[in-house]
Amino acid sequence: MKSIKQAMCLVVVLGLVAMGCGLKLGLDGNVRFMRTSDAIIHDSVTGLQWLPDLGRKDITWDDAQAYVRGLKAGGFSDWRLPSRVELKSLYDPSIKAEYKIDPMFQLSACCPWTGDLYDSLTVWIFYFNNGHEIQYSRSYGINKRVLAVRSALLKN
Repeated sequence: MKSIKQAMCLVVVLGLVAMGCGLKLGLDGNVRFMRTSDAIIHDSVTGLQWLPDLGRKDITWDDAQAYVRGLKAGGFSDWRLPSRVELKSLYDPSIKAEYKIDPMFQLSACCPWTGDLYDSLTVWIFYFNNGHEIQYSRSYGINKRVLAVRSALLKN
């Protein structure tokens, strides 16, 4: 049985069919997330490009903003913090792991920051363990992470 499933996955990689391999497909039937050699994750559904949780440490919102503003990855310098809607598009409750996001993103804690301010002291965050969005103090960085994003359509 395992060799049949492996063979079916090989067929998926070749782009012929998609059956039971655990690969997430986009609306066009192609693999949704593709990672390049420079660690950029291309999302075929939204057209966004993402960087995984490379820092893997607690970070405040202000430090997260400074981090993405200074990023030069893949030859691009227009990285930013995502919106709530953009993060929510990555949430997948069918994933059988603590964080309901494709493992390609390497999320090491529940909650990436968004770029969406609630007020001058609080920012929206997204919980990948349960899909909730809440306002959070921008100075409190415990279990907060950065998933940098950019539009693939924009040029530097």
